[in-house]
Amino acid sequence: MKEYAKITKTRLLGTLAALATILCIGLPVAVAQQEPSRSRQPASGVRRDDNRSAQGQHRMDGPPRRKGVGRDRIGLRPPPGLWHRMNDEERQAVSEFLAEHLPKMYEQLENLRNRKPQAYQKRMSRVAPEARRLMELLETAPEMASLIIQERRLDLMIRQASNRYRRASGSDQRNRLRTQMRDYCAQAFDLRTNRRAIEIRELESRLNELQSRHRESLGLRDKIIDRNVRDHLGESGMVP
Repeated sequence: MKEYAKITKTRLLGTLAALATILCIGLPVAVAQQEPSRSRQPASGVRRDDNRSAQGQHRMDGPPRRKGVGRDRIGLRPPPGLWHRMNDEERQAVSEFLAEHLPKMYEQLENLRNRKPQAYQKRMSRVAPEARRLMELLETAPEMASLIIQERRLDLMIRQASNRYRRASGSDQRNRLRTQMRDYCAQAFDLRTNRRAIEIRELESRLNELQSRHRESLGLRDKIIDRNVRDHLGESGMVP
């Protein structure tokens, strides 16, 4: 009887030890599993906006948005473009440039500004960067800038003629618009050809300059190597 009690006591102690081991191992897992659910609950006294800032990209009412997706990310609008960063003087310069060189586009934009100011701002966000580049190009390469401006004018005329053609009802009007469209496309082709000719001349000039420098470097090979050695050794001020 005593032997049986001893065996039973031993088994009971072993069972308790095993149970304690299981509890020690399983407790951290259970805590880790419960921790995210507690972290999602805002602390008392913390505002919704503060909690959103602490969580970064995560929204309180749904899954996190991908970066750059959505109009209003973390309560902020997308970063402004060039047009929105311009001051009043710079915007006025862009408007004057468009009025002088692209009058039809300027007229359309002014009508849009009076009727739909938000749509006007959105359109200028696309127009302003190219207008600024053309303004700079007029200072450095006026011939190229002039050709590009003429291309932009023709692009607008082609779009307008295309819209008129789609709205035309009679065959005579369609034939007249088709003839006009062909004339516009021919002008656009010639402008592109002239622009590419300028680009080719610039590339040839650059190539000739590089070839000249290359030949000069080959003739001064030893001198250039000796100079580089002195520079690396800190002896550039010494006379060889």
